[in-house]
Amino acid sequence: MSDSNGFRTDVLAEIKRLGVPIVRYPGGNFVSGYNWLDGVGPKQDRPRVLDKAWNSMNSNQFGTNEFMAWCKAVGTEPLMGLNLGTGT
Repeated sequence: MSDSNGFRTDVLAEIKRLGVPIVRYPGGNFVSGYNWLDGVGPKQDRPRVLDKAWNSMNSNQFGTNEFMAWCKAVGTEPLMGLNLGTGT
């Protein structure tokens, strides 16, 4: 089952139970090529882009606003990563 944001309620409950204090977004190599403008605004208008770190497509359906809502839902602090690879 999902909540009103589309987040799985079983996952939300488990993260809350674990008491994760902070979560980084985006994580790993992904941040070095991530363009923040691709992950904001109406979901239907967000571009699908190639994630050069993993050679896979990113739909940008989980962007900045969704991450902030997810952090609030699980009671964790967001840590926003900065793209220093391409400067966006």
